[in-house]
Amino acid sequence: MVKKSLAVLSVIVFVIAFTAVFAAQAAFGAYIEFKPPYYYAPGNALGVVNSFFFTFFFSLLFFGYAAPLALGIEAVKYASYFASGAANAFDLLFAAPGVLAALSAIRLGHGVLRDLRGEGSVFDEFSASARLFIAGVVLLGVLLVVKQFFQ
Repeated sequence: MVKKSLAVLSVIVFVIAFTAVFAAQAAFGAYIEFKPPYYYAPGNALGVVNSFFFTFFFSLLFFGYAAPLALGIEAVKYASYFASGAANAFDLLFAAPGVLAALSAIRLGHGVLRDLRGEGSVFDEFSASARLFIAGVVLLGVLLVVKQFFQ
């Protein structure tokens, strides 16, 4: 139950952070220049891959409880680049693999926490976590290939 509410909270934080930053820049003209704590450049494949792995590993902190913060950072990044014109609408689709990475980290983190408590095994959640992670990697690859046709 905690996994589901944490996943929902993470997505809500993403939507609220994106909307707030985008609205602030669009309505008030307040330019928010945000540089994520890793290498990222809009349109660069390495930056998109870094973004995916940052979201996964940062979300693993505190057994998946850092996922809302990771997705909040990603939302602020995407909103600031999109509102400033540095990223186009297609670049926003790269947030979807990041969300899958965060959901994967939540499942894995809760599996580890249950294992530490003696209530189950990490392998109870590993399969679902691996499926979400692989789906995120595949979606990331598909988006990177498709993006080549739009340049």
